[in-house]
Amino acid sequence: RTPTDCSLYYTCVKQEGSLYLQTRFKCPELEFFDPAKGTCRPQHEVACDSIQLSELVFPRPPPLPHLPVIYPAHYSMDSLDDSDYPTEYSLSCSKEDTISAR
Repeated sequence: RTPTDCSLYYTCVKQEGSLYLQTRFKCPELEFFDPAKGTCRPQHEVACDSIQLSELVFPRPPPLPHLPVIYPAHYSMDSLDDSDYPTEYSLSCSKEDTISAR
């Protein structure tokens, strides 16, 4: 019997050599294949331990949150006094404590 549908089952018949012919069958409507008896029987008489398709398909992970996109800014630094902000040439922010990095 198939793991996902209790009404489907297979037979294997040995052919020449070591080959087997596998054939799939489907029970009539409202019947399940009973592996113990080897026949199709009414659904209410057969325990169906089939695996639901939803159990075979792994759920998708939740989508990743949207990360912020950083765009380069174009600012004019001409109006800033060099002593107000550190530059690549100084290690201090104040004009009095400026240490040359060169």
